[in-house]
Amino acid sequence: MSDMQAERSNGNLVIQPTGKIDGGTSGGVQRELDSIIDRQDQTVILDQAGIKYISSASLRVIAVALNRAPAGPSNWPSATPGPTSTRC
Repeated sequence: MSDMQAERSNGNLVIQPTGKIDGGTSGGVQRELDSIIDRQDQTVILDQAGIKYISSASLRVIAVALNRAPAGPSNWPSATPGPTSTRC
């Protein structure tokens, strides 16, 4: 199960997904990321520290979101790489 929190910090929106992102949860994650991107009102930072597991298919969800961001991937810095990102 994945949960996603979002908070504003220094004019940025910090998204903090937690738990597992897999085939069962990636659709919800994608819908939430799409909703955030559609607002296009600030830079978004993806904090990966709380992600315990992410499937390869779910990585695509994040890649698609990065490419849909207003300024492309450069507008989506990644903060606090978690264990899943350091193992990739």
